[in-house]
Amino acid sequence: MHFLVEAEAGIRLGVYGRPAAGDNGLFWPADPAERAKAARRRKSKPVKPSPRAQADMARSEHLAGIAVPVWEVRRGHAQELPAYVTAAEIPAWSTGSCPGSTTTSTAGTRCRSGVR
Repeated sequence: MHFLVEAEAGIRLGVYGRPAAGDNGLFWPADPAERAKAARRRKSKPVKPSPRAQADMARSEHLAGIAVPVWEVRRGHAQELPAYVTAAEIPAWSTGSCPGSTTTSTAGTRCRSGVR
């Protein structure tokens, strides 16, 4: 889910973007010598996320928290959205257009109507 929301919202330093940018700690070299060198480098230079990376990560988490229940309702796995998800929070790109609208929205815009 994180990959989808990050791709659609243009989030560059979220759950998937940070490893792609080289800030991983999740993936290690296969070669034992390279793995030891990478471990030494991580110890000597601990990676602290930049303010932008922290903001991107928070946005990714927020959008994933919205996307899962929206998907569950749309697929018939749930009857209604949980109280913490409001129609105003559902990004327009999750539907391709705002509910009740005849125009397709661009990524990052939000629906203004109160329709599910």
